[in-house]
Amino acid sequence: MSDLSKNPRRFQGLPVSGGVASGRVFLVRADQREPTPHYSVSEAEAPAECDRLRRAVAGATREVAAIGDRVAETLGGAHEAVFRAQGAILDAPAFLEAMCRIIREERVNAETAVEQVMDLQERRCGELDQADAEDRTSGFAAAQRRLCRALAREGHGEGVVLIEGMLRRGEQRIIVAERLTADLTASLDSGNTLGFITARGGRASHSAMLARGLGIPAISGIKDIHTILGHGEQVLMDGDSGEVTVWPEESQVKAVPSASWARVRSPFIVPPLRSLPVMANINRAEDAEEVVAMQGDGVGLYRTEYEFLAARRVLDEEEQFERYRHVTEIMAERPVYFRLLDFGGDKTAAFLELPVQDNPALGLRGARLLEARPELLEAQARALARLSARRPVYVMYPVIVDCEQFLKLKNMIAQYTRGIRGVRLVHGVMFEAPSACLDADRLLAVADFASIGSNDLAQYLFAVDRGNEHVVDDFQQDRPAFWRVLQVIADAARATGKPVGVCGELGARPECLARLMQCGFAHISVGPRIIGAVRRAAARAGIP
Repeated sequence: MSDLSKNPRRFQGLPVSGGVASGRVFLVRADQREPTPHYSVSEAEAPAECDRLRRAVAGATREVAAIGDRVAETLGGAHEAVFRAQGAILDAPAFLEAMCRIIREERVNAETAVEQVMDLQERRCGELDQADAEDRTSGFAAAQRRLCRALAREGHGEGVVLIEGMLRRGEQRIIVAERLTADLTASLDSGNTLGFITARGGRASHSAMLARGLGIPAISGIKDIHTILGHGEQVLMDGDSGEVTVWPEESQVKAVPSASWARVRSPFIVPPLRSLPVMANINRAEDAEEVVAMQGDGVGLYRTEYEFLAARRVLDEEEQFERYRHVTEIMAERPVYFRLLDFGGDKTAAFLELPVQDNPALGLRGARLLEARPELLEAQARALARLSARRPVYVMYPVIVDCEQFLKLKNMIAQYTRGIRGVRLVHGVMFEAPSACLDADRLLAVADFASIGSNDLAQYLFAVDRGNEHVVDDFQQDRPAFWRVLQVIADAARATGKPVGVCGELGARPECLARLMQCGFAHISVGPRIIGAVRRAAARAGIP
């Protein structure tokens, strides 16, 4: 980490979102754990603290057993083993007694005792020369995290402060990280974020797309920048050139008027166009207000999994219903397209207890994960079905691979929502997997509509990681092969009379707007703050 020397230093990275900003660094370290609260307890308080620990152990043991049963049922017994091992650790009388002894003898809180015992076991496993030593070590670490979360629910957990929560309190900061993950994206206070500087990530990474949607600069590909810079250092970043200056001279900052006040650029509003509906992509319910402010034609992509990521837990049916209702009430008569939960790939969530996968982008993701975890689909389907009793609700199925998979999920939703009165769900498919695009005629024959997820489609079509800065030049959507695939979808849409929209980076590129219109796509969906820029570009291209 930096010694906070105020001598100017320069770094060159990959420009992924234009603009200039100057501000203080807020460093996000992916390896940071939730801090363990440490405090003393009196001799009289020790018995109650031991009781709190026992309740937490019992709760955590039940929780991991339930998850193991569910995993065994959906994924098979082999995947259940990791949860059995974690449950055995939690349920071991020797460990519980050791923790209680520390509480009584050292007069410390339960979290401190848990940390001491589990850390000791981790070290002992690490010293063993056995094939399963690494698995056993990770098992103790997972058990410690689960037990500390259970203790937080038992009270006295106020000292646990998440790094994501700290981001909300940062004022006018430039976020520096190795990589901006989806769960951190969901936790950011976008109004106080001036820019992103990351060690990893390409032009289609989470940080890049979020930055372009917010109208703020972003630079990636600066090796180890998250270990070089420290909290509070002053930086000047140029998202057009990719240059980062640490502790810039005052004259350098003043030379760039837009950076002098370190403010996020204000978006401009352009009234709706007659022939091109421009909708918005949103992550959270509160984002809908900005869509209305920008005069968006609707919400073309509501990434519902970000609500879970922000809450850091699975939301139940009622919680989902309230968030979805809030969005539709704000949007009034304008349409809202809800994408079903698209976890997996680079959008992992510890609370889902997903199995470790060698290639998550090609593993349990999107539709496959919904099939494997039907309880997630059931709660969301029921929340959306209840909402549809008030108005038609557009539901998009993520990462569909063929017609059979789409129909299977659609039938599952029909079963889960049986008994709910007045259901008016409108079912649509996301064209992201190349196999689905080749099956477009059959899919559109049974679906009500579709949307092209251009970012993931390019990733899978060209076998290029959209978030990998080393292959950023290969992530190019404006290629003949890509347009040929889009034409296949467009022809199927024309033949079936089904509307198809486009969401993702492609719709935000001015040079592609006219060609998208020629294909006959129904609408495009982009970040709320760039709706005006897209409409202005469309007008310049002669689109009325």
